[in-house]
Order: sequence, then C-alpha cells, then structure tokens
Amino acid sequence: MVFSPLELKRMTRCEAAEAYLDSRSTAEAGSSVKIIKDKHGIDQVILRNTRGATARISLYGGQVLSWKNEQGDELLFMSSKATFKPPNAIRGGIPICFPQFASRGGLEQHGFARHRM
Repeated sequence: MVFSPLELKRMTRCEAAEAYLDSRSTAEAGSSVKIIKDKHGIDQVILRNTRGATARISLYGGQVLSWKNEQGDELLFMSSKATFKPPNAIRGGIPICFPQFASRGGLEQHGFARHRM
C-alpha cells in the first residue's frame, strides 16, 4: 500500500503503523507489531519476531522497556522504582538521551527526548 505525503501527514503514528501492518508481505507473517496503551494511556509498541523474541517500546521517550529472547527470558533491567507516568522519565530499559547525556549542557538532565512523545 502506498500513501501520498498528504495522507501520511494526516495519520497519527499509530495509524501509520497499523497501515504498514496491513500492507506487509506474507513472508513476514510470523512476525508481528502490536500497539497497546499502558495504564496511563501511553502508547507502547510490542514487536515479535518469527522465533518468538519480543521487544516493548514506549512511545513516551522512545524507550525500550523490555527485550525477551526466544525462551521468554527478560534481558533488560527495569527498576522497581520505575514510574511510567509523564512527566517522569522511566528508570531502566534503554533510554534515549538526546541531545546531551547527564547535566553536561544547558538542558534538563539527559536532554529533552526522554520526556517527549
């Protein structure tokens, strides 16, 4: 399925992802992408490959929250102190620290990307 730039501009990220899923080839039939909402209403993407490994990514900050291998073993640390409610950054997983790390620049700690949708 091909979309014009105007159609893509009108789509939300979730609508664009769902349109992609509808158009994928049968060769990718064993893999999946799901979009869910967490208890705070934040969109998360669940990726599953053909062997069963999964990743869960929050669209709040683009942070990888979970990565499980084919056996279902969790491979990422997630702090028991983690909060998943904006405006707090999520503690653990794989965060995006952009455009700076720590407090080395004039922006908030680790930049602004961790606190954006």
